[in-house]
Amino acid sequence: MKIYFSPEYTGSTFLNLSANGNILLDCHVADTNALLSLLELHAGIYIKPIPFTERLAKYYQAFKRYMAEHPGNILSASFQTTEMGTAKACLAWRDKLVQAGWSGRITGISPRLDVLAGVEHYYDCPGLPERLQNMLAFLESKSPLPPDSVLVLPCKEDLFPPEIARLTRLLKKQGAAVEYTPQTPYVNDNLHNVARWLNGQISAITLQADDPSLQMLQFEEEQDVLAYLAALPDNAFDVWMNADNKQLDNYLALAGKPMTGSVTAKSNPPLVQLFTLGLELFSYPQNIHTLLQWLQVPLQPLPAQFRYRLASALAKNGGIEHPACKEVISQFINETAEGTEKRRELINTFLPVPVKDGIQTDALRKFVFQLTDWTKKQRALMTDKGALSQVAQLDKLTETLEAVFILLQEETSVLLAFSTLESWVKNLYTPTDFVQYPAQAGTRFTVPSPAQLAAPSKRVVWCDFYKNTVAETRFGFLSPHEQDKLTEQGILIWTPQAENAFHQAMQWQAFTLTRENLTLITCAKRGSQHLPASPLFNRLKSHFKKNLDLIICMGSVAPEFLQTATQLDNTQAEKEIRFRQTQLLDWPKKESATSLDMLIQNPLDYAFAYLARCTDYLDLDAQNTARVKGNAAHAVITHLFAGKTGREAQSAFEKSYDEVYARTLNETGMLLLLPENKLEEQIFKRELKICLQRLAAIMQANGLRAVSCEQAVQDSLGFALEEPDILLHGFIDMHLQDEQGRHIIFDFKWTSGKHYIDALRQNTSLQLALYKALLEKQTGDANIRTAYFLMPAGLLISTHNWEGMNVLQVTPQSDESLVEPLARSYRYRRKQIQNGQIEQGEGAETAEIPYCQDAPAQHLFPLKTDKKVKAVFKFSKISCFKNTLK
Repeated sequence: MKIYFSPEYTGSTFLNLSANGNILLDCHVADTNALLSLLELHAGIYIKPIPFTERLAKYYQAFKRYMAEHPGNILSASFQTTEMGTAKACLAWRDKLVQAGWSGRITGISPRLDVLAGVEHYYDCPGLPERLQNMLAFLESKSPLPPDSVLVLPCKEDLFPPEIARLTRLLKKQGAAVEYTPQTPYVNDNLHNVARWLNGQISAITLQADDPSLQMLQFEEEQDVLAYLAALPDNAFDVWMNADNKQLDNYLALAGKPMTGSVTAKSNPPLVQLFTLGLELFSYPQNIHTLLQWLQVPLQPLPAQFRYRLASALAKNGGIEHPACKEVISQFINETAEGTEKRRELINTFLPVPVKDGIQTDALRKFVFQLTDWTKKQRALMTDKGALSQVAQLDKLTETLEAVFILLQEETSVLLAFSTLESWVKNLYTPTDFVQYPAQAGTRFTVPSPAQLAAPSKRVVWCDFYKNTVAETRFGFLSPHEQDKLTEQGILIWTPQAENAFHQAMQWQAFTLTRENLTLITCAKRGSQHLPASPLFNRLKSHFKKNLDLIICMGSVAPEFLQTATQLDNTQAEKEIRFRQTQLLDWPKKESATSLDMLIQNPLDYAFAYLARCTDYLDLDAQNTARVKGNAAHAVITHLFAGKTGREAQSAFEKSYDEVYARTLNETGMLLLLPENKLEEQIFKRELKICLQRLAAIMQANGLRAVSCEQAVQDSLGFALEEPDILLHGFIDMHLQDEQGRHIIFDFKWTSGKHYIDALRQNTSLQLALYKALLEKQTGDANIRTAYFLMPAGLLISTHNWEGMNVLQVTPQSDESLVEPLARSYRYRRKQIQNGQIEQGEGAETAEIPYCQDAPAQHLFPLKTDKKVKAVFKFSKISCFKNTLK
């Protein structure tokens, strides 16, 4: 049996099978873990593999017991600051020490190592270090390997980590033959001379011109490197060395070539996010972004259709306590009579309600147990389907959940601190590598680095020679004093010098194991970021200086990856868009002030939103804090003012403002409860309080009573081209009456207000005009007064006169009713679209736009302009479809 062994043989390893007829019989390629598994198999030893997360959870528990019994030690302050973080760091130290031969019986080295030794008395969860030490003890007396076993090493044992060197020596002592990877025969060329110089066999060399054995291709941009490599024939080299194949595989896929196999490094895919998102649901106040992400994970215990409805209601209304969200949950629970209790249990478990004083331990324990059970069932289903990527993600999820469950088993407190759970989440899950593309048949043979070369080859390309590959030293956490003391105790400390010598030898294999041609790829930048040169590249430049130019040439991108781009002129706006199939148009049966304004001012945006129904999905980001403040202010006003006079509203305000405000934020303003918005929320609360006091004072000064808030109004006003007429609808923020019974409309805006003052002055306030016409038709009152109440200024603006302070009367340029111009404009735009024409013209001269040309004669509602051009719609969600991007 032949064993190709190196601590670096992880992932793909090059054995040059083509030289042996592509046959590999009774051979194994092993890193340290794989070699131990092979030895344990032949020795009849079985040790159940324990995930790192489980070992960490148990080490944390052991650390906690030690700290409770030994307070005031050198690590106590660190443990109090971050319990899980300290335990995680100490476990990493502990494993490195145990692998080197240390145990808890060795004390007196230093105070902190004495703490680690003390924790050992409470900890029994073996990992790879214990397996290695057990195997070393086993090999002292006998070998588990067959007598014809051969160990093939990439270098002399002395370069290995000391404990690994001892392992190979014991195998050799017990009868295993040891061979070394054969070096390429010496040829007097640049490649072999550089290899000899690196190994110290010669002190100086001069590079020769016109020698193809060693080449260096320099590129300016990393994207050019990827395009060049993807364009090369798959048989251009025998071995391709590339630490990260993800981007290169993307280029190969674009070129229609077999992919080499790659991973998404340090990633957190959606399934694995169930761990972090799920536990963060218990934080108080609940994070609306986390809640939305939880509902949008593609696969999770809650049914997809229910999650979509709830997420839509949550994003639209801004809070999980909003009646619309509660209605979605209620409908889900009561959809089927036989499953009501089961569904209620599902909601209680996977949509927990956080409490202010801490996390309910029983609820968290139940959540983790149920999610673990669901994960295991899904894994079985995915295995049957052959969905290996999802299986790997579910395995990682199960590991982390089981670690949390171990921690919760020893929790006796009713409430768990938020900081404790946050520390668990942060330290138990670390981003992991998951397969992006599996290697495909006929692809290039790719290895991560020269350390994975286990045989010579003719032609090799080092695709990422420009990347810095300096690794941290294993025992860098120890002080020189600690290292000396441990060495005196017989602990096999791997010195930084020896560690560096090993890694250098592995890097130099690119030169020593290549026979004919080694190509090194370098580049200067990744986008705008300048890339630092690797230590080996710097060493070559330092030694050879200008002589290095003999092997350097500038790389170029293959022609098939180049094309002449058509330059688009986006400085001139298109004035119209033509389309066919107008018979397919399905016009809305109802229009609002918002949709009417969009149709008249920006018909292309209207066509996307209301005719094509292309709307944003869960557009929470559009709900910036200003919009959320407006929604919350509306809701607070509704709770405190509806049905009350100014004096009554003032009394209700003084009694219950804080209570109503807090409840409202959970219903419509969860975004303001985020920690990063805390200061803004406190300012908002104070500003809103002042605004409501002013609003109540204005109502009191004018003898007004709020009949209702958020009052729905709907009617037809003769807008349509033909029967049946369309319905116009809206929601009046506040419908009031004075002491004479006259009707009044207040509309609330959380804004600076200049736009609305201008709209009143120019008589272009579409919203107030529409609400006034609808309420007139409903009440028969032809003298309805209207006003905007601007917040946070707390200012009432109107074209009518009002008593009291904080009011501003605006003199309009015209008192003409806007209903008829709006109706004519609606019919004009609708006729245009039905004829297959959508007028655009943003940024164009108004004199060139048909609508503006026809407006005076047809008495149309005016367009918004910026000087003499049509104003650009700043809030358009389809800017990428319009020539308005500058």
